[in-house]
Amino acid sequence: MEGDSVENFVQNLMNVGGKKGNRAMDQSRENEIDRNYIAFKTMLPKLLEEHLGKYALMKARAVVAFYESAGDAERAGAKAFLDGLYSVQLVSSEPVDLGFYSYVLAQGTA
Repeated sequence: MEGDSVENFVQNLMNVGGKKGNRAMDQSRENEIDRNYIAFKTMLPKLLEEHLGKYALMKARAVVAFYESAGDAERAGAKAFLDGLYSVQLVSSEPVDLGFYSYVLAQGTA
C-alpha cells in the first residue's frame, strides 16, 4: 500500500459505515464481506487474466472497480458507499480476504 501504513488502512476500515461498536452495522458489514469474498473466489480465474495485482472494490457480490492500491480502493469505497457495506479484495493467484481487518474491528470494539 504505497503511501498508506497498514495501521492507517486498518483504522480507516474500522471507522467506515457508522459508529464504533454498532453491533448491527458490524454484523451487516461482516455479512457483506463474506458474501463478496465467496463471489470473488468464483470470479478469480477470469479476474487474474486482466487484473492481476489490482485491488477489487466490491459491493453486493459484484466488482465495482479496480485500483492500484488497497488504500485507493478503500477510500473510493468509503466515498461511494456511505453505508460501509463493501469490501476490497486483492486479485492474486492466492486469494487474500482483506475483510479480516473488519473482523479485527468487531473483535476489538465489542
